[in-house]
Amino acid sequence: MTTRWEYRTLKIPTKVPMLVDVEFNAEQFDRVLNELGSQGWELVSVSSLHREGATRYVMATLKRLKG
Repeated sequence: MTTRWEYRTLKIPTKVPMLVDVEFNAEQFDRVLNELGSQGWELVSVSSLHREGATRYVMATLKRLKG
């Protein structure tokens, strides 16, 4: 039997455009991850996307058994 997975990718901005003082909210990110975890999603990778020398987005990849 072959194990089958499905994947989901989140692209989270680290700053809100036009609102320079609003930055990435780790507590909100935790809430999203916990909600997805309760649905069977497992975080497998986190990376950052840079532009002009600054991190603009955080990419999170999750997987769960396809059913």
